[in-house]
Amino acid sequence: MKAHPPEEGRSAEARGADRQVAPHWPDGFDGRRCIRSRGAFHIWAVRGGEHARTVVVPAPHTDRDVALQCLRELARVHRLVSGPLFPQVVEMSEAPPLVAFELDAVGDGEQLLAGLSRRGELLGYREAAGFVRALGDALIHLHATRDPESGHPLTMGQVCWGNFLFDAQGRPSYLGLGHNLVACTEYGAASGQPGVFMAAEVAAGQGASPGGDLAACVAMFRSLLPHVALPVGLAHALSGRGEGALGRLVRWANRAVLIAIPGLRPDITTAMRAFERAWRLLGIRPDMAALRRRCLEVLTRDEAQLVVASDGSWFQLDGGDRQQLEHQAALRRILAALLDTHRTGASLSVDALREAGWPGESMVPRAANNRVHVALSTLRRRGLRGHLQRFDGGYRLDPALDIQAR
Repeated sequence: MKAHPPEEGRSAEARGADRQVAPHWPDGFDGRRCIRSRGAFHIWAVRGGEHARTVVVPAPHTDRDVALQCLRELARVHRLVSGPLFPQVVEMSEAPPLVAFELDAVGDGEQLLAGLSRRGELLGYREAAGFVRALGDALIHLHATRDPESGHPLTMGQVCWGNFLFDAQGRPSYLGLGHNLVACTEYGAASGQPGVFMAAEVAAGQGASPGGDLAACVAMFRSLLPHVALPVGLAHALSGRGEGALGRLVRWANRAVLIAIPGLRPDITTAMRAFERAWRLLGIRPDMAALRRRCLEVLTRDEAQLVVASDGSWFQLDGGDRQQLEHQAALRRILAALLDTHRTGASLSVDALREAGWPGESMVPRAANNRVHVALSTLRRRGLRGHLQRFDGGYRLDPALDIQAR
């Protein structure tokens, strides 16, 4: 997208407080779980019976016409390629705008790395190598496919950990061909998402290329190193102390990929041969099955669960102490209102929360606002801190929170 947003004359606060619109889902799909709820596009996992979909929808504040163009391109390019890392498009809707993929997503790469960091854990090197091999094989297939509109090979262009979704079996998928819905706004500008990797020439405004994809992915692999238990030999080579064949391979990757002149980089097949040689020197075999098991274990255990009494008299977060609300009617009603809007990801304004907590009661505006903020602070203090979010000019419960009624 080359268009620029019509933002002149609007404050950042006004732009962030655009209308909140509940996402539309494919017919027959009821179970919903938010995978990503920031940026220009949100990602939801939805389920109906035995079927599951991953749905991409524009955020409420986006320019809907421009966002629809992005979704069309996302669907068009994803339909050009097939393979284990590229999920199949099963629906493209224009009114309301969404793209649905045949993918039962449970989390993304950012959530995976965050889950490891929170517990001070590392991926095994064989597990990390399994991801590198899977992505390398997928890139070979991607670059062998040409876009009928441009005649050029398909590319990723930019890549970040938020582009990688993991399904209910721990298998990775890439979402973002045609328009990088994590790294970019609907206008194609940088979204502010940290940890976006791209070749220098792409950052400077040139078009994407297979060689640029290689540079971006090698940089992304390097960013994974703090989360990986590195073999001693590889750690020495990466620190510049390796003198043998492994050290030469690391120096080759630096010269031929990361700092190479655009157009002179090797292709993905050549790069993967270098990776395979390094793995032989280290005496390891990439283990994709182990990676899948580990990803699934980290992503599913990290899901916070909020249990609420059917009458609203108590709530319990992640098996902790029950928080009694039996004699706190206003808190109980405010929590009920937040629960009612949780499935849509919508936020409630301070006025809406005041009406929920003290229905029909006439109050001076400042006093009313103070009551609401005290109530929200109380809910946070009693366990919802980190799960009660400020969003779009109001408040909501984290869409990723798993809520159960008892």
